[in-house]
Amino acid sequence: MRDKPYCKAPWIGLAYEGTTGCKPCCEFQGADSKTLSRAEQLDPSNERHTMPWGFQGTHTEYVKSDYLKDFKKMMYEDEMNEGCRQCIDHEMVNARGWGKSRRQKFAKYKINEHGDNKIVRFDYRAGNKCNLSCRMCHPESSSMREEEEIKLGNITAIYRVLPNTNDVYDIDLSGCETLSILGGEPSIDLGVRKWIDHIQDLDVIARITTNATNTSKKWFDTLRKLKKLEILLSIDGTGAAQDFQRKGSVWADVKPNILKYKDEFEDVTIQITASAINFTIIDTWWEEMMELDVPVFCSAVTFPLAYNLSAIPDEIKATQVTWLKKWIDEKSTVTELREINEEIEWMTNKINRQVVEAKEAISILENYPYNPENNKKFKEVTKIMDGCRNENISQLHQRFKEIMND
Repeated sequence: MRDKPYCKAPWIGLAYEGTTGCKPCCEFQGADSKTLSRAEQLDPSNERHTMPWGFQGTHTEYVKSDYLKDFKKMMYEDEMNEGCRQCIDHEMVNARGWGKSRRQKFAKYKINEHGDNKIVRFDYRAGNKCNLSCRMCHPESSSMREEEEIKLGNITAIYRVLPNTNDVYDIDLSGCETLSILGGEPSIDLGVRKWIDHIQDLDVIARITTNATNTSKKWFDTLRKLKKLEILLSIDGTGAAQDFQRKGSVWADVKPNILKYKDEFEDVTIQITASAINFTIIDTWWEEMMELDVPVFCSAVTFPLAYNLSAIPDEIKATQVTWLKKWIDEKSTVTELREINEEIEWMTNKINRQVVEAKEAISILENYPYNPENNKKFKEVTKIMDGCRNENISQLHQRFKEIMND
């Protein structure tokens, strides 16, 4: 056992979700997620569902729960829990050098391991209302995926919504530095607008994650209420790659919306979810993404394993690495790149920034070695989803025809 916890999230972090309750951080994927079947992971009535997705109760109940007590004990184990895979993987990839995992960012704070602490980071999801049905998403985060999983027979009832989350307005945020608002899709959730009205006077960094399908004046005016605003646009490619992975989006509409966000707000970043779909064909959309001239951050799918990059044969990923390296070489002839240690160094130069972004994509591709079991899961899940959506991934690109017929 450790003398000190390997992560301080249970003491100073909080993720509160209207569909699943509370857990120490948004990144935690569940202590036994790898041992659960897909149906078990999706079924909110399953007793084993509690640990993967959090304490299914209010924040008032959570702070007094055995769940939180057990979570704190877990932080003293010699090995990091598998549920912390997102931080484990991020620290493994870490192409930028300065880009720390959530666990590493929490390390700088002092905590009272046996007493009171204030929340430093708060992730809030009012509910799962969403207008997209992204392939790698889950019912607790998308009402559209929820409806789809009901249709597929994986869950038999509307996803559990906590009966009363009004105590979110009573949480002490006096020590909070970063407050993230996610969904669902925040721009179409009235609960989010009510929450923004509540926090608009707080001196915190408010980070909003949106899929860029809504650029209405009312939504933009709501965002402007926040003192320190950061916007993360969930965009997973361009053209057909984006529309296939994030079903319901239309690139012809999303692209001008990205530019509207860029023009209207100072701090805008594109958040790319690197999956077995979009990163398998990164050479078809990367250049157009870079032409937008918006900072890009990539994070790999951890769960479900069917969409983890380990599901894709190494030789196919290698073709994308080769393409990206060639792209970097072409960019590198424009300017001499220096060692990058601080965020400001790559952010102040477009070419530097984009080369670093490409290196990050390469690192992700190279750090998920092929796993035949995950490849099997990818084929199974893809065939089911294709059938449900009347789509065919093989028509997206020839590479998928090779993968599906392998």
